[in-house]
Amino acid sequence: MTAEIAILNKEAVALATDSAVTINQGNKIYNSANKLFTLSKFHPVGIMIYGGATFMQIPWETIIKLFRCKLHDKKYKKLADYANQFIRFLQKNEPNVTKEMQHVYVFVTLHGIYETVLNAITKSRNEFLKTHKIIELKDIRKIVSDEIYSLHTNWKKRKNIPKLPKQYKSRLYQEFKEELTNAKRNVFENLPVDKKSESKLKDLLYYALTKEIWPLSGSGIVIAGFGEGDLFPALVSYDIQSFVLGKLKYKTSQISKINSKNSGLIAPFAQNEMVFSFMDGIEKKYRSQLEQSINDLFLEFGELVINNINSVKPLGKTKTQLLSQTKDVAKKISDGLKIGMKTYSEEYHSGPIMNSVSTLPKDELANMAEALVNLTSFKRRVAFDQKETVGGPIDVAVISKGDGFIWIKRKHYFKLEYNQHFMRTYFNDKNNKVCKDE
Repeated sequence: MTAEIAILNKEAVALATDSAVTINQGNKIYNSANKLFTLSKFHPVGIMIYGGATFMQIPWETIIKLFRCKLHDKKYKKLADYANQFIRFLQKNEPNVTKEMQHVYVFVTLHGIYETVLNAITKSRNEFLKTHKIIELKDIRKIVSDEIYSLHTNWKKRKNIPKLPKQYKSRLYQEFKEELTNAKRNVFENLPVDKKSESKLKDLLYYALTKEIWPLSGSGIVIAGFGEGDLFPALVSYDIQSFVLGKLKYKTSQISKINSKNSGLIAPFAQNEMVFSFMDGIEKKYRSQLEQSINDLFLEFGELVINNINSVKPLGKTKTQLLSQTKDVAKKISDGLKIGMKTYSEEYHSGPIMNSVSTLPKDELANMAEALVNLTSFKRRVAFDQKETVGGPIDVAVISKGDGFIWIKRKHYFKLEYNQHFMRTYFNDKNNKVCKDE
């Protein structure tokens, strides 16, 4: 995991990210990853990555530098045009995602999906055994069938991603026939899976690659800066999941622009709880829990009062009618409380902060971005119940229309004084396969 932030006003955009990277199912954390890069060496555009450090086994750093080589000194009118070109670069498979890489991805994805189903089956079996002395084969068959059906039904209802290739489903099943068979055998072993359920298990792969389902492993991409025609900075972010049989699965998660109506923006990515706490004056999950608890309290209080009235005849209503009215009143009180908390937060917390962001000079934008990432890192470091998935040196850059992409803080895995050739050849990369980072 990671913590990243973009802070924009009319003058510039500041980008900051930590250096932590988690590998081996979270068992090992390194604090040396690069997640912030120039997208163009010649124009004011930057890119950050979070989530998965690779795309279909290819490091994002390599992909970004391949794109940067192709882009060279070409410029576009809008920041969104740079973002669109980067997506087209992936759609055309210019990073060269091989068939072998796709087969590995599908096999790993299938294992993850099937293990989710297996966990649900195990949970249902344990619940069954709480009320039954023994479990028979027919009971196991039903549990297996029900859990597969449940996830299949849930995913089938999801919206399709756009522009699916023709015959994609049949091609998918044919190409990855071996992975479908092996993953089913490896995960479910001797569990009874009938033909109908087996067909649904195959469908889960198709849905995972074609439906609006995003909990699977993927990466976040943030592109920010200025196009040639942009007077103020802009930001575009994507969730990118996979490239299988010529189809890139991705979605646009955020498009933000600074203009006369919106003169400041703070956009956190990945682990963002401390940023929201700083902005709103209260932690997001704590606020949600507080609102829910108060809502439940009013509902329970109303029910307690009504149920303990000996007679409601003098009121001219039944207990059922009074309980319904009590729920309506409880909802109004709860909604009023939420509005009041939001108004207070905007007036005394986020409002003054955003007013300040709108006028901050470039150096203060950088300081603020670094401080907010460091705040998340500090919490992870001191909290016993949380892994230090945010940490290491913080890379900070400021992008402005006049000065371009400026590093404020930047770690290197080597010493610059020993590698003078690196700086001398930095801009002479038109024919190189991989661009070097500054």
